Amino acid sequence: MSVWKIAKNKMMTAFDAWAASSPFGFSFVLVAIFFTVVYCFFTAYYQENDDVFKILFAKGVGASLSPSEYLGDSNILAGLLLRRLYTWNTRIPWYGLYLSVPLFGGVWAMGAALFLAKRSLWLRSFFFALLCGGLFTYYLYQYEFTVTPQIAAQGALLLLAASFENGNSVFRFKAYLLASVLIAAACIIRLDSLLLTLVIAIPWLFYFTWRNREKCFRWKWMGYVTLMSLFVAGATFFSWAYYNHSPDWKQFQEFNNLIKSLLDYRNVVY
Repeated sequence: MSVWKIAKNKMMTAFDAWAASSPFGFSFVLVAIFFTVVYCFFTAYYQENDDVFKILFAKGVGASLSPSEYLGDSNILAGLLLRRLYTWNTRIPWYGLYLSVPLFGGVWAMGAALFLAKRSLWLRSFFFALLCGGLFTYYLYQYEFTVTPQIAAQGALLLLAASFENGNSVFRFKAYLLASVLIAAACIIRLDSLLLTLVIAIPWLFYFTWRNREKCFRWKWMGYVTLMSLFVAGATFFSWAYYNHSPDWKQFQEFNNLIKSLLDYRNVVY
């Protein structure tokens, strides 16, 4: 056996042991390298003007003289956070970080779930590279506030499923923690994207529940689901009440509803 084959076998054995013992750490390093490579070759920008207007509102440029928490389709908690950050320092691209961090977390969670599986490291690495190169690269440099929460929610669901079936107690604790942050971020950035992800995942959720029916009704798992559901419901109600408490926002909503027929060209005959 040549020196190259011996070195390659030792390297793969070491990587395999690392991925098996610390799937979170292994996935984090790969995702960090992936993000670095993408941003070295691509310039990030926003797909839709919705994100641009949200930045103007949050920074207090054009639409108002000071940072505002009213971002429209996003939860008011996101607006309050961005307003405070932009009030502190407007030179830092807080809105871009606000989208890229949950995106990183979603890809990180998917990688951790994938590398926890008991399969060949080559096969797992191939699927992860295919996923990153074929899908995530596009959304890394073309930000969109609807897609980011979907990827965060998908990563949370896959990570919870992996930890539920295969993870030990340490991995399960980390998985629940990261998944909670991702679900909260998806809810705050855009609730519709979180709900859409859950609706699309209904067949898989039914299959997963049936397959693990003895575990799914344990009090710890039910308590976690209940807690996250209460958070989403509470954050949504707080945002609704906050928006409806503002007379200026009510006037804007009335005006916006009137011009929707003109903005939606499919419903108007010219």
